[in-house]
Amino acid sequence: MVFLALGCSRSGRRSAPSISVSTALAPSSAAAAASAFDSPPAEQQWIVAKAASFVDEELFSCTEFALTDSPELEAAAAKADAGVQFVFNDDLLTWLQGGKTLLGDLLTRKHGKESVSGLRPSGKPQTLNKTCKDQFSRAVVATCTTTMIGSPNDAGLSTNAALQTVYYQLPDDVTMSRCIAAGSEWTEVAQDSIEWITARNAQLQRRARKLIGN
Repeated sequence: MVFLALGCSRSGRRSAPSISVSTALAPSSAAAAASAFDSPPAEQQWIVAKAASFVDEELFSCTEFALTDSPELEAAAAKADAGVQFVFNDDLLTWLQGGKTLLGDLLTRKHGKESVSGLRPSGKPQTLNKTCKDQFSRAVVATCTTTMIGSPNDAGLSTNAALQTVYYQLPDDVTMSRCIAAGSEWTEVAQDSIEWITARNAQLQRRARKLIGN
C-alpha cells in the first residue's frame, strides 16, 4: 500500500498544513479538526501534497491533502527508495486521475466508498510545488473541505488527515451535492459578490466561445 511506501526524508514535512479547516462541523468533529489542523501541537509533523486541475486547459480547481507523520510511520517507511514528498504528491495525483491510493482508502474508511469519486474534482491534474494560495492569486468561489480524524491505516496506526479543494470556476450543483453527501463542508461566495459575478461572466464567455467554435 502507498502509505507504507512513503520515504523517510524530512525535507517534505512541515509543522502545520496549509489547509485551514473550518469548525462548522459536527461538534465532536469540529473540536478534533480545530485541535489537529488549526493549532497542531509543535511536535506533530505533517506532509502536504498539492495539485491543480485544468478543464479545457483553464485552471478549474486546486486540491491539498495534508496528513500527519509519526515516528512509527517513519520506521515503517525506512526501506522506501523515494522521498516522502515525492511519493505523497504522487498519491494525490493518482487519486485525482482515478487510481487506487492512500487518500482513497482513508476516504472510504471515514466517509464511505462513494466519497472517493464524489470528492474528486473535474479536469486534468498537475502536481504543484507551492500551496494553492501561494501558486494562484485568483479568487476562490467555492471550497470543499474533508477531515479524517483518527483514521486507521493498514499498519494499524492512527493518522489525522484533511483534504481541501478550492474552485476558481463556478462548480455545478452536482459537485456541491457530492461534497455534502460525503460528509464534507461546502462553502461558497454569495451570488451578489464581485467574485461570483466575475466567475459567472467568465463562465458565460467560455460557453459563448464554444458555441462559435473559438
